[in-house]
Amino acid sequence: MLPGDDHGDRYVIGILENQSREQIESISIHISILDKDENLLSEQVVHPFLTRLNPKAASPFKAYFTNVGEAASVTAHIGTFQSSEHPEAKLEIGDLTTVPTIDGGMAILGLVENPNAASVVIDALGLLVVDPQGDPIDLLPYTACLSMLDPGDRVPFLVLSSKDPGEVDFLPYYSATPTRGELLAPLTVSTPPKVLFTEQGAPLILGTITNEDQQPFMMEFLIVLRIDDEILAIASIRPSLPLRPGESRPYAFTDFPGLTTQLARHEAQIGELTAETLIDRYASRPSDRTLVQLDVQITQYEPIGSSLFIKGVIFNPNKSGVESATVLAAVHSTAGELLTAGWTHLPEILPGNESREFVLHLSLPQGADPAMNEYDLQALGLLP
Repeated sequence: MLPGDDHGDRYVIGILENQSREQIESISIHISILDKDENLLSEQVVHPFLTRLNPKAASPFKAYFTNVGEAASVTAHIGTFQSSEHPEAKLEIGDLTTVPTIDGGMAILGLVENPNAASVVIDALGLLVVDPQGDPIDLLPYTACLSMLDPGDRVPFLVLSSKDPGEVDFLPYYSATPTRGELLAPLTVSTPPKVLFTEQGAPLILGTITNEDQQPFMMEFLIVLRIDDEILAIASIRPSLPLRPGESRPYAFTDFPGLTTQLARHEAQIGELTAETLIDRYASRPSDRTLVQLDVQITQYEPIGSSLFIKGVIFNPNKSGVESATVLAAVHSTAGELLTAGWTHLPEILPGNESREFVLHLSLPQGADPAMNEYDLQALGLLP
């Protein structure tokens, strides 16, 4: 058990080893927090980070307890498990680098490679953080990575820590399964990513992705920033609405963990920054949800520095409520050049014949004049 905060919150990190002669899965771990008199303060059932364990294989696990008071000790034992027979694939993980983030955390960048003759699906990937004595102090799942790798693929991944862990080591843990003949999303990068800069010098990445199929597809993709061959930052984008058949959706993105620190080191080379879009064609799955058109009314445009705030009202003219009511925006110059794009969605259901206010924040490239731009806005939602 690790120290907690002043409110009595604690978290437990441990490592589970499969000492049987079989592969096991569906494992549950029963964790109990005790006081100094061995009275039960709190208990919780968790699962190991890896869903399956081969004989002699190990997996870290983590549990978070809130308001447990004066905790003195912890016990953990296996609750349930079952035998399984799933093929496991090897991955090669390396080139880990750490970058401070502006919120006081840490971005860990790395590369994962598929050395197998078959494609593999990554079921889990993360880093166990250990102190100089080798004791585990945190467990960090990946934030951005492709979910399937073809033979020989070597792609970047990102892991985020909410704080700087100091002098530590990172031990990779993963689970991967060989796969063949999986359905891959027919999404394409119809406009290669372009690197622009805001008035403050922050990179603004623009591009477009198209659904070439006859059914809607949820979309997941990565943006990787490089100077020469060095990876500076990675971001993962998962829009809340699927792409409709034949739809091309523009995007603009500026939020890259650790990029400020990286650009400070490469200030003289900032003009050489390049971007790559990697579509996760395995995680981008077909959608059977019904998209419906909503009404949108703009009440105010407010440019502030390199930001444009679009305020308005979104109205649901349908009888039933809709989920993920989303306003999509694309801003072009009078010459048709994409300048920025983005979306915002309501976290709650929008009932039928009701409206809600929204504020959409868009980043503008250097030299853009909001008064001279052309705006394309639409609103869509999903039937429950």
